[in-house]
Amino acid sequence: MVFKLKELDGDLYAIGDFTYADGNLCQGISKRVGTVWESILPLGCDNCLLKDAIIYNNELVVSGTITFPDNAYRHLLRLHEGAWIPLGDQGIHGSLSAGGQMAVYQGHLYVGGLIDINSGNAGHALMRWDGMTWSSVGSGVQDETGGYGQLIRVDDLEVHNDLLFASGGFSYAGNVSTDGVATWNGSEWCSVGGTFGDWPVNSVAFLNDTLYAACWDVADGQPVNHLAKFIAPAYEGNCSVPMAVSTLVPSAMRLEPLGGSAYTLRGHSTTSMATLLDASGRITGSWAIHGEAPFQLPAVAAGVHMLFVQGSGAHRLLVLP
Repeated sequence: MVFKLKELDGDLYAIGDFTYADGNLCQGISKRVGTVWESILPLGCDNCLLKDAIIYNNELVVSGTITFPDNAYRHLLRLHEGAWIPLGDQGIHGSLSAGGQMAVYQGHLYVGGLIDINSGNAGHALMRWDGMTWSSVGSGVQDETGGYGQLIRVDDLEVHNDLLFASGGFSYAGNVSTDGVATWNGSEWCSVGGTFGDWPVNSVAFLNDTLYAACWDVADGQPVNHLAKFIAPAYEGNCSVPMAVSTLVPSAMRLEPLGGSAYTLRGHSTTSMATLLDASGRITGSWAIHGEAPFQLPAVAAGVHMLFVQGSGAHRLLVLP
Protein backbone atom coordinates (compact mmCIF):
# COMPACT_ATOMS: atom_id res chain seq x y z
CA MET A 1 0.00 0.00 0.00
CA VAL A 2 1.26 3.48 -0.92
CA PHE A 3 0.40 6.04 1.78
CA LYS A 4 1.91 9.10 0.19
CA LEU A 5 3.36 10.48 -3.05
CA LYS A 6 5.83 13.28 -2.34
CA GLU A 7 8.09 15.49 -4.41
CA LEU A 8 11.58 15.97 -2.95
CA ASP A 9 14.17 18.07 -4.79
CA GLY A 10 12.33 17.60 -8.06
CA ASP A 11 11.96 13.80 -7.75
CA LEU A 12 8.73 11.89 -7.07
CA TYR A 13 8.79 9.37 -4.22
CA ALA A 14 6.26 6.73 -3.21
CA ILE A 15 6.10 6.09 0.56
CA GLY A 16 4.17 3.41 2.39
CA ASP A 17 3.87 -0.25 3.32
CA PHE A 18 5.22 -2.21 0.35
CA THR A 19 8.20 -4.41 -0.37
CA TYR A 20 8.58 -4.26 -4.16
CA ALA A 21 7.96 -1.66 -6.85
CA ASP A 22 8.26 -2.64 -10.53
CA GLY A 23 10.10 -5.77 -9.36
CA ASN A 24 12.70 -3.86 -7.32
CA LEU A 25 13.17 -4.46 -3.57
CA CYS A 26 12.17 -1.15 -1.98
CA GLN A 27 10.93 -1.71 1.60
CA GLY A 28 8.58 1.22 1.87
CA ILE A 29 10.15 3.89 -0.35
CA SER A 30 10.92 4.13 -4.07
CA LYS A 31 11.71 6.89 -6.55
CA ARG A 32 10.18 7.44 -9.96
CA VAL A 33 12.87 7.42 -12.66
CA GLY A 34 11.53 7.82 -16.18
CA THR A 35 8.66 5.37 -16.55
CA VAL A 36 9.54 2.99 -13.68
CA TRP A 37 9.89 2.96 -9.90
CA GLU A 38 13.41 2.33 -8.66
CA SER A 39 14.78 1.29 -5.28
CA ILE A 40 16.61 3.88 -3.17
CA LEU A 41 18.40 1.37 -0.98
CA PRO A 42 16.68 -1.43 0.97
CA LEU A 43 16.47 -0.48 4.65
CA GLY A 44 17.13 -3.98 5.99
CA CYS A 45 14.15 -3.72 8.36
CA ASP A 46 11.83 -6.53 9.34
CA ASN A 47 8.91 -4.10 9.79
CA CYS A 48 8.97 -1.37 7.16
CA LEU A 49 5.82 0.75 7.33
CA LEU A 50 7.00 4.20 6.24
CA LYS A 51 4.90 7.33 6.87
CA ASP A 52 7.04 10.19 5.56
CA ALA A 53 10.30 11.17 3.87
CA ILE A 54 12.11 14.50 3.69
CA ILE A 55 15.45 16.01 2.67
CA TYR A 56 17.40 17.53 5.57
CA ASN A 57 21.06 18.61 5.41
CA ASN A 58 21.19 17.12 1.89
CA GLU A 59 20.29 13.66 3.21
CA LEU A 60 17.14 11.62 2.75
CA VAL A 61 15.34 11.01 6.07
CA VAL A 62 12.50 8.49 6.50
CA SER A 63 10.10 7.95 9.39
CA GLY A 64 7.43 5.43 10.27
CA THR A 65 7.08 2.14 12.09
CA ILE A 66 10.52 0.80 11.21
CA THR A 67 12.11 -1.95 13.27
CA PHE A 68 15.06 -4.31 12.91
CA PRO A 69 15.67 -7.89 14.10
CA ASP A 70 18.22 -6.80 16.74
CA ASN A 71 16.15 -3.73 17.74
CA ALA A 72 19.34 -1.63 17.61
CA TYR A 73 17.44 1.39 16.31
CA ARG A 74 13.97 2.20 15.18
CA HIS A 75 11.53 4.47 13.36
CA LEU A 76 13.88 7.24 12.07
CA LEU A 77 16.69 6.74 9.55
CA ARG A 78 18.85 8.90 7.34
CA LEU A 79 20.72 7.90 4.20
CA HIS A 80 24.32 8.81 4.97
CA GLU A 81 27.17 8.02 2.54
CA GLY A 82 25.33 5.09 1.00
CA ALA A 83 24.05 3.50 4.22
CA TRP A 84 20.93 3.84 6.37
CA ILE A 85 21.79 4.92 9.92
CA PRO A 86 19.59 6.10 12.80
CA LEU A 87 18.79 9.76 13.29
CA GLY A 88 20.44 10.37 16.65
CA ASP A 89 21.60 7.50 18.81
CA GLN A 90 18.65 5.21 18.18
CA GLY A 91 15.89 7.12 16.45
CA ILE A 92 12.78 7.01 18.64
CA HIS A 93 12.97 5.22 21.99
CA GLY A 94 10.18 3.12 23.46
CA SER A 95 8.40 -0.15 22.77
CA LEU A 96 5.15 1.64 21.83
CA SER A 97 6.45 4.27 19.44
CA ALA A 98 6.44 5.30 15.78
CA GLY A 99 7.70 8.10 13.60
CA GLY A 100 5.20 10.34 11.83
CA GLN A 101 5.15 13.45 9.68
CA MET A 102 8.22 15.68 9.39
CA ALA A 103 8.89 19.31 8.46
CA VAL A 104 11.93 21.56 8.14
CA TYR A 105 11.35 24.85 9.95
CA GLN A 106 13.87 27.59 10.74
CA GLY A 107 16.73 25.24 9.84
CA HIS A 108 15.66 22.44 12.19
CA LEU A 109 13.99 19.13 11.44
CA TYR A 110 10.74 18.56 13.33
CA VAL A 111 9.42 15.01 13.74
CA GLY A 112 5.96 14.13 15.02
CA GLY A 113 4.47 10.78 15.86
CA LEU A 114 3.98 8.45 18.78
CA ILE A 115 6.92 9.62 20.89
CA ASP A 116 6.99 9.03 24.65
CA ILE A 117 9.12 11.36 26.75
CA ASN A 118 9.21 8.81 29.60
CA SER A 119 10.93 6.26 27.33
CA GLY A 120 14.04 8.43 27.02
CA ASN A 121 13.07 10.73 24.14
CA ALA A 122 13.84 14.44 24.26
CA GLY A 123 10.22 15.45 23.68
CA HIS A 124 6.69 14.09 23.73
CA ALA A 125 4.77 13.51 20.46
CA LEU A 126 7.10 16.02 18.78
CA MET A 127 10.88 16.54 18.77
CA ARG A 128 13.34 18.87 17.06
CA TRP A 129 16.67 17.82 15.50
CA ASP A 130 19.40 20.43 14.85
CA GLY A 131 21.73 18.09 12.97
CA MET A 132 23.54 16.99 16.14
CA THR A 133 21.10 16.65 19.05
CA TRP A 134 17.42 16.21 19.83
CA SER A 135 15.45 18.71 21.89
CA SER A 136 11.85 19.21 22.93
CA VAL A 137 9.70 21.89 21.27
CA GLY A 138 9.09 24.20 24.19
CA SER A 139 7.12 22.18 26.73
CA GLY A 140 5.57 20.25 23.84
CA VAL A 141 1.96 19.08 23.56
CA GLN A 142 -0.14 17.65 26.38
CA ASP A 143 -3.26 15.54 26.89
CA GLU A 144 -6.60 16.61 28.38
CA THR A 145 -5.11 16.53 31.89
CA GLY A 146 -2.19 18.76 30.91
CA GLY A 147 0.19 15.80 31.21
CA TYR A 148 2.15 13.57 28.87
CA GLY A 149 -0.21 10.69 28.18
CA GLN A 150 1.55 7.90 26.32
CA LEU A 151 -0.85 7.74 23.39
CA ILE A 152 -1.14 11.43 22.45
CA ARG A 153 0.56 12.24 19.19
CA VAL A 154 1.27 14.84 16.52
CA ASP A 155 -0.18 13.60 13.22
CA ASP A 156 0.77 16.38 10.83
CA LEU A 157 3.14 19.33 10.46
CA GLU A 158 2.73 22.18 7.98
CA VAL A 159 4.80 25.34 7.51
CA HIS A 160 2.83 28.41 6.42
CA ASN A 161 3.51 32.16 6.73
CA ASP A 162 6.63 31.49 8.84
CA LEU A 163 4.66 29.43 11.38
CA LEU A 164 4.79 25.72 12.05
CA PHE A 165 1.27 24.28 12.33
CA ALA A 166 0.94 21.05 14.31
CA SER A 167 -2.18 18.92 14.42
CA GLY A 168 -3.09 15.65 16.07
CA GLY A 169 -4.57 14.12 19.19
CA PHE A 170 -3.65 16.64 21.90
CA SER A 171 -5.53 19.10 24.09
CA TYR A 172 -2.74 21.52 25.05
CA ALA A 173 0.38 22.89 23.37
CA GLY A 174 2.93 24.67 25.51
CA ASN A 175 0.36 24.21 28.31
CA VAL A 176 -2.04 26.47 26.36
CA SER A 177 -5.50 25.01 25.72
CA THR A 178 -5.83 24.08 22.05
CA ASP A 179 -7.97 21.33 20.59
CA GLY A 180 -5.81 19.46 18.12
CA VAL A 181 -4.30 22.39 16.15
CA ALA A 182 -1.60 24.81 17.35
CA THR A 183 1.19 26.99 15.96
CA TRP A 184 4.86 27.22 16.94
CA ASN A 185 6.95 30.28 16.00
CA GLY A 186 10.31 29.01 17.19
CA SER A 187 9.92 30.13 20.80
CA GLU A 188 6.26 29.85 21.84
CA TRP A 189 3.10 27.86 21.20
CA CYS A 190 -0.18 29.59 20.31
CA SER A 191 -3.73 28.32 20.00
CA VAL A 192 -5.59 28.49 16.69
CA GLY A 193 -9.12 28.13 18.02
CA GLY A 194 -12.00 25.76 17.41
CA THR A 195 -13.02 22.40 18.80
CA PHE A 196 -13.27 18.98 17.20
CA GLY A 197 -15.06 16.92 19.83
CA ASP A 198 -13.15 13.94 21.17
CA TRP A 199 -11.32 13.21 17.91
CA PRO A 200 -7.84 14.13 16.68
CA VAL A 201 -7.14 16.41 13.74
CA ASN A 202 -5.39 14.06 11.35
CA SER A 203 -3.90 16.67 9.01
CA VAL A 204 -3.99 20.34 8.03
CA ALA A 205 -3.41 22.12 4.71
CA PHE A 206 -3.76 25.57 3.17
CA LEU A 207 -5.49 26.77 0.04
CA ASN A 208 -5.30 30.49 -0.76
CA ASP A 209 -4.32 31.20 2.88
CA THR A 210 -7.38 29.34 4.20
CA LEU A 211 -6.69 26.64 6.77
CA TYR A 212 -8.38 23.26 6.23
CA ALA A 213 -8.46 20.42 8.74
CA ALA A 214 -9.08 16.73 8.20
CA CYS A 215 -11.08 15.71 11.25
CA TRP A 216 -13.91 13.38 12.20
CA ASP A 217 -17.60 14.38 12.03
CA VAL A 218 -17.83 17.57 14.08
CA ALA A 219 -16.10 20.99 14.15
CA ASP A 220 -17.16 23.78 16.50
CA GLY A 221 -20.28 21.77 17.30
CA GLN A 222 -21.37 21.61 13.67
CA PRO A 223 -21.60 18.37 11.66
CA VAL A 224 -18.89 18.07 9.00
CA ASN A 225 -17.99 15.28 6.62
CA HIS A 226 -14.40 14.76 7.81
CA LEU A 227 -13.24 18.14 6.48
CA ALA A 228 -13.55 21.63 7.94
CA LYS A 229 -12.15 25.05 7.06
CA PHE A 230 -11.23 27.96 9.32
CA ILE A 231 -13.43 31.00 8.57
CA ALA A 232 -12.76 33.37 11.51
CA PRO A 233 -10.88 36.62 10.65
CA ALA A 234 -7.93 35.69 12.88
CA TYR A 235 -6.56 32.80 14.90
CA GLU A 236 -7.40 32.74 18.59
CA GLY A 237 -3.79 33.50 19.54
CA ASN A 238 -3.57 32.50 23.19
CA CYS A 239 0.15 31.91 23.56
CA SER A 240 2.63 30.49 26.00
CA VAL A 241 4.91 33.19 27.33
CA PRO A 242 8.71 33.19 27.67
CA MET A 243 9.63 32.11 31.16
CA ALA A 244 11.24 34.49 33.61
CA VAL A 245 12.80 33.34 36.87
CA SER A 246 13.85 36.17 39.17
CA THR A 247 14.88 34.09 42.17
CA LEU A 248 16.22 30.62 42.78
CA VAL A 249 13.73 28.10 44.10
CA PRO A 250 15.11 26.01 46.99
CA SER A 251 15.55 22.38 45.94
CA ALA A 252 17.06 19.21 47.36
CA MET A 253 18.42 18.50 43.90
CA ARG A 254 21.83 19.73 42.84
CA LEU A 255 23.12 20.62 39.38
CA GLU A 256 26.60 19.14 38.99
CA PRO A 257 29.00 19.92 36.10
CA LEU A 258 30.70 16.90 34.52
CA GLY A 259 33.11 18.77 32.30
CA GLY A 260 32.62 20.69 29.08
CA SER A 261 28.90 21.24 28.48
CA ALA A 262 27.83 18.05 30.30
CA TYR A 263 25.82 18.18 33.55
CA THR A 264 23.80 15.92 35.79
CA LEU A 265 21.02 16.75 38.25
CA ARG A 266 21.83 14.88 41.46
CA GLY A 267 18.83 13.67 43.43
CA HIS A 268 16.58 13.71 40.36
CA SER A 269 14.71 10.40 39.89
CA THR A 270 11.96 11.05 37.32
CA THR A 271 11.61 12.45 33.81
CA SER A 272 11.21 16.24 33.77
CA MET A 273 11.20 19.04 31.24
CA ALA A 274 14.17 21.40 31.48
CA THR A 275 14.20 24.93 30.05
CA LEU A 276 17.33 27.07 29.72
CA LEU A 277 16.98 30.85 29.86
CA ASP A 278 19.54 33.58 29.30
CA ALA A 279 19.94 36.69 31.46
CA SER A 280 17.08 38.48 29.65
CA GLY A 281 14.65 35.60 30.24
CA ARG A 282 14.76 34.40 26.62
CA ILE A 283 14.40 30.64 26.19
CA THR A 284 17.56 29.24 24.60
CA GLY A 285 16.82 25.53 24.84
CA SER A 286 14.46 22.90 26.22
CA TRP A 287 14.77 19.14 26.58
CA ALA A 288 13.91 16.20 28.83
CA ILE A 289 16.06 15.21 31.81
CA HIS A 290 15.86 11.54 32.75
CA GLY A 291 16.84 10.87 36.35
CA GLU A 292 20.55 11.55 36.95
CA ALA A 293 21.50 10.68 33.36
CA PRO A 294 24.05 13.18 31.99
CA PHE A 295 22.78 15.79 29.55
CA GLN A 296 24.44 18.35 27.29
CA LEU A 297 23.67 22.05 27.35
CA PRO A 298 22.85 23.52 23.95
CA ALA A 299 25.38 25.87 22.38
CA VAL A 300 24.77 29.19 24.15
CA ALA A 301 26.71 32.39 24.69
CA ALA A 302 29.00 32.71 27.70
CA GLY A 303 27.44 34.26 30.78
CA VAL A 304 24.94 33.59 33.56
CA HIS A 305 22.03 31.37 32.61
CA MET A 306 19.11 29.84 34.48
CA LEU A 307 18.05 26.21 34.12
CA PHE A 308 14.44 25.73 35.17
CA VAL A 309 13.55 22.08 35.80
CA GLN A 310 9.94 21.03 36.23
CA GLY A 311 9.46 19.97 39.84
CA SER A 312 12.95 21.13 40.85
CA GLY A 313 12.84 24.88 40.39
CA ALA A 314 15.59 27.09 39.02
CA HIS A 315 19.32 26.44 39.01
CA ARG A 316 21.86 29.16 38.22
CA LEU A 317 24.80 28.21 36.07
CA LEU A 318 27.73 30.09 34.58
CA VAL A 319 28.69 29.25 31.01
CA LEU A 320 32.33 30.06 30.43
CA PRO A 321 33.72 31.20 27.06
